[in-house]
Amino acid sequence: MSIDDGGRAAWKHGCNGRRNLDWSADGIAPGCRAFTLLELMITATLILVLSGWSLATVGKARTEAQAVQCVQHLRQLHLGWQIYVDEHGGVLPGNAATGTGGVWRGVVDSWAGESSAPYDDDTRRLEDGQLWRSGALTSANVFRCPADRSRPVSGRGLRTRSYSLNGNLGGRTNEVQTRVGFQGEIVQPSAVMAFIDEHEESIDDGHFLVWAAPDDRWVNLPADRHGGLGVWSAVDGHIEKRRWAARKEFLREGEYWMRARPGGDLADLRALQTWVLPVPREPPTL
Repeated sequence: MSIDDGGRAAWKHGCNGRRNLDWSADGIAPGCRAFTLLELMITATLILVLSGWSLATVGKARTEAQAVQCVQHLRQLHLGWQIYVDEHGGVLPGNAATGTGGVWRGVVDSWAGESSAPYDDDTRRLEDGQLWRSGALTSANVFRCPADRSRPVSGRGLRTRSYSLNGNLGGRTNEVQTRVGFQGEIVQPSAVMAFIDEHEESIDDGHFLVWAAPDDRWVNLPADRHGGLGVWSAVDGHIEKRRWAARKEFLREGEYWMRARPGGDLADLRALQTWVLPVPREPPTL
């Protein structure tokens, strides 16, 4: 069917599927106008902004979930340590280490066995450690933080351990530290660190060493992979969290005994130094 409009117009379908007689002078039906370049750019920008916001939200949620899992692993690891102590009359598991062939490993009779995090690509050495052999721990997953994506030297899989134990608890005797071998020697268990999430650039054996103040050097570094958050267990079993004031990294890879940077980094070191001593330091002999 057609209408008499001088021979130009005819019944046509609009873009919305309806018949329409109101065509514009340029021949485009209402609702069929194409996007302008400016409109396309605005739309694309909005999509990018919304996508970025969505990814940031997902990333934050993942970071928070991994931090929660890390805390749970620390709780289970600490519980295994406490079970061992209770079953051995208050004697702390070993925490000694030694350098062999340029690699720092725990000794056989230590809580994590002859473990060296950068070099172990399976859990056999952890399973030879005191906590596993005693039955106090039965899952290898609790030795690793879920946010730790670092790989061993072999490149096979992920590292098997992310946590270390305060070097003052059953640690070496040839260090500048206050070593205790019995839990009863610890004066204030709620104020002494036990297990800590250690930085991937720092971790090797299971012995975490922080020299007491006034020394201003990092021997081992705490991890900051949970959005700048550090986590550790106290001897009494509760979990401590601290938002580090400065990023944790060696200035050069493997730079142990690195002097703390002035400001936030030094403040972080001073804070952690208050957590490592199991008994008050004796004043120096004059």
